Amino acid sequence: MRVLALDIANHTGWAWGEPGSPPRGGTLEVGADQGELGKAFYDYENVLAGLLDKLGSPQVIAYEAPITQIKGRPAINSSVTSQRLLGLIAITQMLGYAYGARMLPCQITAVRQHFCGSRSATKDEVWRRCLQCGWRPVNLDEADALATWDYAQGKLKAEALGARRVGRL
Repeated sequence: MRVLALDIANHTGWAWGEPGSPPRGGTLEVGADQGELGKAFYDYENVLAGLLDKLGSPQVIAYEAPITQIKGRPAINSSVTSQRLLGLIAITQMLGYAYGARMLPCQITAVRQHFCGSRSATKDEVWRRCLQCGWRPVNLDEADALATWDYAQGKLKAEALGARRVGRL
């Protein structure tokens, strides 16, 4: 199944591939100007649509779901940062719909448990695990996207196996 995985942020890491083939990856630069949300959203829509046109339509778009709280406190301290992140996710969902992709939000702790064996793995540990897999991410954002891609492939495989088992009953 063709999966595009995204680590959505100012520097959005991406990973693309199908089971059995090594994933490709990269980073989309959205821009860091926190004051111009409209421009950031416009730019992100254009660069993500361009990537989708270049790669072809994915069957699934997996992305890191936003963390809302850490130990009972808000994870995002800035209203603008919160608006920006939710806006980028909304654009991702809109384009996923337009390209006919299933959307798969992924909790970062579940991704890291799957990929590194620890829910509290650091970005550096994710990077090192990517290197162990033979992947060469150019930055931590791409490494997170590769981990999300691997998690999504595992989740989709488990769903397919479960559906086959239910079908046999």
